[in-house]
Amino acid sequence: MTYSSGNTILAADYNSFVSTVNGVIGPSASYQSGDGYGQTALSTVAASATVTAAQWATLMTAVSTAATHQGTSINIGSNPATGDTIEALDGTTSGSGTLNLSQAVTDINTNKANVDAAQQTTVAGTATSTRGSVWGSGSTSISAEYYIQFASQTAADGYFNSGGEVHLTFQHPNGSTAQDNDWRDIFNNKIGTLKLEKAAISRTGSSGTIAALGYTTLTGSYQAIFTGTNIGGGAYAANDVLVESYLDTTNHRVYFRVTLTDQSTAIAPSTADEVATGTAVSTGFRKSTTYNPATPSVSVVSGF
Repeated sequence: MTYSSGNTILAADYNSFVSTVNGVIGPSASYQSGDGYGQTALSTVAASATVTAAQWATLMTAVSTAATHQGTSINIGSNPATGDTIEALDGTTSGSGTLNLSQAVTDINTNKANVDAAQQTTVAGTATSTRGSVWGSGSTSISAEYYIQFASQTAADGYFNSGGEVHLTFQHPNGSTAQDNDWRDIFNNKIGTLKLEKAAISRTGSSGTIAALGYTTLTGSYQAIFTGTNIGGGAYAANDVLVESYLDTTNHRVYFRVTLTDQSTAIAPSTADEVATGTAVSTGFRKSTTYNPATPSVSVVSGF
């Protein structure tokens, strides 16, 4: 590259920067490819064209925005304006001083998988499915299936590639029996918030098994992302929780299926094996504040 002190800045220099930056911020190449924040790609220029100050400014803004999103430290100064002399910011010339666009482009590419937690926002969960009647009564399972909808492949990939997460939380607000209390403990403490991330599954709770999966490794059929076999306590130790997910690339949807199984059996005349109404799953989101991708919608296929 000729982009250095004492050399004429060529269109090829600019286009090389654009190519790297587009690989970081632009549309992903294909589903689950892992790169691309889903932003509009920057345009290149013809070999014989003069690169305008506005084009340099667009490039530098894209680099600065990516650095902010990632938490990457860069030093490229202010955007040029019409009439300014465009100087190679390579960290060596008298005019540029320590300003270094070349290094900044390299750094945002190196750090493209990073997300500054301060540049993310949480979208509070809303009830996806709620059980309207009592359940339980000996080896009874209830399940809910739903999907989150993206506008396109670019939107889905961009959401997760820019640090987006899908959050699943469970609630059991009603009932005061030991069995109801145990389900509350499972939801609040043993599972907590279950998170589908770009390359991982995580949870804030302390029990159950999370799969070594993530958005980029979901397949076209259901796989378990959380397994809570015998996750209950005491007389309710045999109770189970299973959460599964798959990616529908045709319709740009991520599906979830939640199955809750209560295997406790009360000894007559006790009715403690009836779980109170109101058991629910909620879906929330965490996403980039810098890029602010669209929050996907939630649609229920079948409810609790």
